[in-house]
Amino acid sequence: MRENVIMRERATHPRAVGGSAGNRNTLSRRVHDMLLASVHHGIYAEDQVLVEDQLIAHLDASRTAVREALRKLADEGVVERHPRSGTIVVNTGVRIALEDIRLADGPPDEMDIVITEQRTVPSTSLLRTRLSTSDRRLRMVENTFALKGAVIGIRTAYFRCSFEAVSYDGRAAMSEVAARFFGRTVSRIDTSIGATTADARTARILGIAEGSAVVVRNQTFYDSHERPIQIAFDHYRADRVTFVHGRPSTAAVASPHLHATTGGRRTDRHGAEPVKGE
Repeated sequence: MRENVIMRERATHPRAVGGSAGNRNTLSRRVHDMLLASVHHGIYAEDQVLVEDQLIAHLDASRTAVREALRKLADEGVVERHPRSGTIVVNTGVRIALEDIRLADGPPDEMDIVITEQRTVPSTSLLRTRLSTSDRRLRMVENTFALKGAVIGIRTAYFRCSFEAVSYDGRAAMSEVAARFFGRTVSRIDTSIGATTADARTARILGIAEGSAVVVRNQTFYDSHERPIQIAFDHYRADRVTFVHGRPSTAAVASPHLHATTGGRRTDRHGAEPVKGE
């Protein structure tokens, strides 16, 4: 009887299926993808302990693949590995709507926008083409996005000088920003996603090492008459931000409040800094 129990226990052990590898997943990249997505989607919560043997069985993966994936997650700051307490989830990240600036789901955390720079700049062929303008100068505004005091992204936006530069205090939804900042309704957003590494200034603002990976989002916003309103270039921390496309969850429908400041002295009723041309 005891021998039968031992045999059953051995049969359920991860090594019992296919020896050390067998038909199981031996690619750490696939295991890393699955674990990272599980963390971002809340399957594994912050402070949760990840047990190797359980991951091996659950993912039908080799021990080597799981260990390599966990090491990579540790290098990315998603988990911490401790000799006695094991592997612990420390950073579940932030999910942001692909075509917006609001949180995609989760608790209504407050996101802050701080305008760090605004001025007029010479236009380029790219900007004139995408904004459908012949203006030789455009207005540029740069701002940061922060959650709970930690900067997770930076945006540089370009638009026509006919729009006044003002501070913004409202909800973290681009539709509301456009309505209050530009007096327009956004009907379409062209979005492209890429990746690069952070230069010295971007790294300093985002609080990461120079050369760290950042997610790049480039967007063009159009009004209800298909007129381009603004072009934006965003850089987000790749270790913190995931973009989500689709209908927001119930928790995200009520967009969190967002506060924008110029970081300087207010000079008019809108709270705007004076912007001088070059």
